[in-house]
Amino acid sequence: MERFAILVGLTLCALTLLGLLLSPFKAAAIFVPVLFGIPTLLCGVISLNPHRRRVGMGLAAVVAAVGAIVGGVEFAYLGFGFLSGDVPNRLSVGIVLAMSAICVLFVSVWV
Repeated sequence: MERFAILVGLTLCALTLLGLLLSPFKAAAIFVPVLFGIPTLLCGVISLNPHRRRVGMGLAAVVAAVGAIVGGVEFAYLGFGFLSGDVPNRLSVGIVLAMSAICVLFVSVWV
């Protein structure tokens, strides 16, 4: 499970890198996945130690749960902006939605 936490952290960081490479316009929502990817990655590395496994995986699950909530709120914020006439960056909406899905997947596997 700790290797899966490391993989999720690296995937979230890669998602941010992908957004930076593909978008000529840098939106703040593109940087959100890395804010949850780095702590998840570090918690996965900490949990490689057998004596720290329970604490590391618990913290990784909390970070992923908060990431899923923040991603859902950010997606709702971008959606309400779209309804009011503002045109959001499609890439940033996709990145936030993918981050939420990855975090929900990690929490559901952890439970």
